[in-house]
Formats: sequence, C-alpha cells, structure tokens
Amino acid sequence: LPFVTPEIVPEIQAHPKLHLETVLSTRLMFIPLPVENVVLADKRVRLALNLAVNKREIIEQLFRGIGAVELTAPIPLTPTERNPKLSGYPYDPARAQQLLKEAGAMGKTITLEAPYSRYTLDRELGEAIAGYWEAVGLKVEYKPQDWASYGPRVLRGAPAWPTNPFLMGFGDGCYLSDYMYDLWLIKKPGGSRGAVYTKGPDHWDTWSQEISLMGLQDPRRQDLLYKLQEEIMDHAPWVLVLNFQDIYALSNRVDWKPFSNERRDMYDAKPH
Repeated sequence: LPFVTPEIVPEIQAHPKLHLETVLSTRLMFIPLPVENVVLADKRVRLALNLAVNKREIIEQLFRGIGAVELTAPIPLTPTERNPKLSGYPYDPARAQQLLKEAGAMGKTITLEAPYSRYTLDRELGEAIAGYWEAVGLKVEYKPQDWASYGPRVLRGAPAWPTNPFLMGFGDGCYLSDYMYDLWLIKKPGGSRGAVYTKGPDHWDTWSQEISLMGLQDPRRQDLLYKLQEEIMDHAPWVLVLNFQDIYALSNRVDWKPFSNERRDMYDAKPH
C-alpha cells in the first residue's frame, strides 16, 4: 500500500514546502494461527506467541513511533464497538517461555510466512516477529513471499490452505466489528477461513449470526460483541501485532485531511 514509510518522515518534516498528515487506520496486522498445525493446536502455545512479541519496540524502532500503534483488541481500533476493557497481550517473554515448556513446545520448529511489498514494512515486520519467537526458545523458519502467490493461499485456500502461522493485514472499510469475524472466524459450509484456521466454538457462529441481524443501536449487539471479543482474546486464535497509522505527505499549498479507510478521493481537498 503506497503510504509514506516512517524512515523518510524526518526528510519530509525538514522540507519547507511539505507537511505531514496522519490518521489512525482501519487496517490492522495480525497473524492467524491455524489449529491444524499440531504445535498451534495447544492454546498455551498460541498465547506464548502473543506474549513473546515486543510490540512497543516494533512500533518505536521499525515504525519510528509514528506509523503504527499497539493493537489492544481483536478488531481494528477505529470501530466504536471495540471493547474498551481489553488491553491486548502484554510483552512477557518469561511467561511465554513458561507456557512453551508446559506445552512441550520448547525447541520446536515453527514456520512464519509473510508477504512482502503488500503492506508497509511487512517483510521487516515478519522478520522482527520471527526474532522474538526465537528469543523465547522456538526454532523459526521465516518465509517472506510475493503477494501474487501468497494472497490466494491464505484468503481462499488456492491451491491449499496454509497450516503455518502467517502475517496478514485486514482493513475494515465498513467500520463494523462483526465484518472481521464474518471473514476470519465464522465456520461456513464448504470451507471458510474460520472453519480452517480457528475452528472456534459453535456459539461464536450463533452469536455472529444474531449480531448481523441486530440494528446498530440495539444494546444487545454491543453486549454480544464485547463478550465475543473477550472470548477471542482468551482463545488466542491470532497474534495481535499492530494497528497502522497512515502517513501522508502533502504540499503546503493543499489543505486535506485523510480518511481512516485509505480512500484518497481528494474531493474535499482545498487550496491552502
């Protein structure tokens, strides 16, 4: 995605004819953990993979403190239906090591797949995460891949669904919490990402169907969404990584505020 990358922000800030605009994005980065993988079938391992990642360091070092913020819930940070009580997974490598030992996974080999040139700093992000996993006692094979072959596999299972953890972006242009869950958690006839990767409890499917039929102002909708998000955090089907903060460089002659959903129609741009 063609955004300004964090490393060139100082150059733009120093330019007398340019200025920066940033906006919290609807796009998050996460790592689905397919339970078909014997190692990932144990919830203790999935939780350990979350606790092993120093997200704050990634944001400060790789994204220079401007290109991303920490993801605190299994949903983009922009929808109003995000559960405010959730604070994400803390960085706790000691606890991660303990969980891996309890699960008998210490020293196991795990492969992390990732795209490159699809999302901002995606290859570098995957490499950093692989390093954190190795630091808590796993052997990690890191496989960055071109999106042309990567995308069909992870999104449609073509030619086959992956069983390795894989880095993925999700952007919710609808601003609805249940949109992500419909795509990534719900078990659908004929095969779906939820049926293949997560295989969550059946009541998640029931709740999601009920949520989709409720009006946005129905208080039961928010209650169910909050409850679902809490259960997802406990189940740990994904490694929660970060939420992008999109960076734009504009001429000082242009007055324009970017949209969270990555649209750049510019119909509201004005001369400064």
